[in-house]
Amino acid sequence: MTRCLPIGDIVLVPGLIGPEEAKQLLNLFDVGDLIISLADEIPSLKNYQTANEKYKQGKFDGAEQFLVVLLNELWQEYIQFRAENFDKDSQEPTWFSRLPRLIKGHLRTQFQFNLEEACPNLTVDVPYTGIRFMYLPAFVTATTEFLKKKDTRRLQFINQLPNLIYPNLSGASLRKRYGHSLGTGAITRVVAFNNCRILPPWLRHTVHIAGNLHDIATAAGGDGIKPADPAHLCEERNAGEILLRNRWRRYFQETDTSAQLVLDIIRGEDEFGLGNLLSQTDRFDYIAGDLQNCIKKSGPSRDESPIFYFFFDHPTTLTVWDCVRLMPAGKSFKTVFTDPARLADFLELRTLMFVHYYYNQSSRSRKAIWIGTAGGFLYSQGKISAQELRRITDSHLDKIVRNHLRIDQAALGIPLTETFSSYEEALARELHLLREGAISATERCTINSAVDESLTFAALGEIVSFREANPKKARELDLLAGTEKPFYVHYIRKPDISTAILEKLKKFRIQQIKGILDEL
Repeated sequence: MTRCLPIGDIVLVPGLIGPEEAKQLLNLFDVGDLIISLADEIPSLKNYQTANEKYKQGKFDGAEQFLVVLLNELWQEYIQFRAENFDKDSQEPTWFSRLPRLIKGHLRTQFQFNLEEACPNLTVDVPYTGIRFMYLPAFVTATTEFLKKKDTRRLQFINQLPNLIYPNLSGASLRKRYGHSLGTGAITRVVAFNNCRILPPWLRHTVHIAGNLHDIATAAGGDGIKPADPAHLCEERNAGEILLRNRWRRYFQETDTSAQLVLDIIRGEDEFGLGNLLSQTDRFDYIAGDLQNCIKKSGPSRDESPIFYFFFDHPTTLTVWDCVRLMPAGKSFKTVFTDPARLADFLELRTLMFVHYYYNQSSRSRKAIWIGTAGGFLYSQGKISAQELRRITDSHLDKIVRNHLRIDQAALGIPLTETFSSYEEALARELHLLREGAISATERCTINSAVDESLTFAALGEIVSFREANPKKARELDLLAGTEKPFYVHYIRKPDISTAILEKLKKFRIQQIKGILDEL
């Protein structure tokens, strides 16, 4: 996309040229040659023909600097032309058609930023999906109100994946629930607009708000702390604790939105079936954001290389959102993928992410023990409550655990992991390790291939599950997701903590395991 596209209260934009885009441009064309080809129509560029010679002689620091010079000159010419032709919205200079697509998008985005009706400080970019947008004034006031709220700001300090550790990624570079929430809202807004013929404006608006707010009740520690109390630490089930407070009343009034309907969509209980749409757009965004984190690392490890190989062969996989359609089913709607092949690519990438990234045992062990066992123990003792976990951040939870254990998590010792094919076998092994003096945690890392809940069209046009539409591919995805040993036992044999604290943690975990075994 090279043009800016208004959609209700937002504008989709192609995006500005950053370091990565600059590298792409410099690999595709010669900056100096482009300047020469445009100099006849842009007289000011003739001054840069000499600069071009200097560049080729190595007198600039690099091609990037020369590209900045060109972009600045093109921008001055472009903005002057648009100002002189302000009454002709679609009018652009004749030389514009000869520019590379990235430069076209850059200039149009920059122009949009300069319009009074756009708000450049409220922009969202969902990686690899092609979705970048900024808010228009009709929504800016309410959006600013949303972003300023304490409950929303807290999400800036909640990691998207707090139970994973990657030494090559700093805490600041890891994606947060805040970015994920805005990204999910962005995708949901665009998909809802694509279905504007059947989805009325008030429902399009409401499902967008639900996308922005769906993780508002995420507890500090995220999925790592959930096993301590799944019912009271589920962000969907407990979103009402936050969104029904008085301080959110003004927000829902300003956005003309029903708080109860937003809650119902978040919980997947709304009468219109839009919770299913939100479930899919949530997946699109977390796969996109987490894939970006995966790529930010120092390069694919042997464990993660299948993700990279697949994505590099299928780089448009995360644009699957544009084949999502809402099909009327009585009063509600079914979320249907119109392109089974593209859905298959997305389901495969998602499954690969679970197998090789989310459930990479080497990245989970320390946090599973620190948050799951130590944090769970403090929760069971009333040292921290579900309500408090919805008020504090990940770093605050780390501090609470650290103060009670009187040691930093890195000093606990070196964690090890063993895998098992059954839950009972894994728990039996953990009991044995606990009795030997270890500190431990067991995780159930089974993978849902999502082939039954994802709907598409069969050959004759009827709506069916992906499994029914493509049983062969569904079996392949089931096999890919079907890890032989999905039960992980993480442990540290001789943790460097006091004997008294170790005994308390062991007693807590043994009681937990016995309760689980009784249920099994």
